[in-house]
Amino acid sequence: MEILREDAKLVIKNKVTGRIMEVENSDDLTSHLDFDSVKPKVSGVVFVLYCIVSGCAIAGMIVLGVWWALSVDISRIPFVAWIVLAMYSTVQTLLHEASHYLVFLSFGRRPDSIGFKMNYYLFPAFYVRMNDVHLLTRPDKYVLHTVGITVNAIVSLAGFGIVQTFSMGESARFVVAWYAVAMSYNCLPVLNSDGFKALLAITGENERRHFSDNPLWIRGIVVVGYIIVFLYTARIAVAVIRWFA
Repeated sequence: MEILREDAKLVIKNKVTGRIMEVENSDDLTSHLDFDSVKPKVSGVVFVLYCIVSGCAIAGMIVLGVWWALSVDISRIPFVAWIVLAMYSTVQTLLHEASHYLVFLSFGRRPDSIGFKMNYYLFPAFYVRMNDVHLLTRPDKYVLHTVGITVNAIVSLAGFGIVQTFSMGESARFVVAWYAVAMSYNCLPVLNSDGFKALLAITGENERRHFSDNPLWIRGIVVVGYIIVFLYTARIAVAVIRWFA
């Protein structure tokens, strides 16, 4: 057995079957179990420094991204700039997922799988499935879930600096700004985003498989997510209808 004891809960992993379960903390229960206790991988000092760097980088990315995006006239952006944006986004996505993967490995864990999926059957996304994340302490979870955005933010800030320093023009401003804006949405705690996972880490909650087993605030976020998906789908449907009308 491997057990994470945190506050009023125990997260238990059967090392033979790989099954993970969460139960209420009980001294009577743990006194009869032979288990390896999970210890934090990130020290308090490192965690505080990480939060400062991460927070500043992400805030800078959002502010500069919105500022530059509002200053760009999309109607004047050539088609080649959209191709460059797609290539730039691909590189940033690979860096994002690689960051999750490498940090998880540094915590002594191995991902269950890596691949591509459609979130809510609508939004394309690469993923690193990490079931053992439930056995990490809160600071470790927070670092793991936010490191991808942090790396993207640092690369984006470098992009802003390069474009500004070398006066690379409106198309280059468009590429770095619009990716920064798109990545900013991943900070919002909806649609199974990294922001949502970071919020779960901060609160010490795990999203349950069955909707009704979750706390009210998690159910509210899930409902908001489905509303966003519905509105987005409706908008696409209207655009398609108008296109063929």
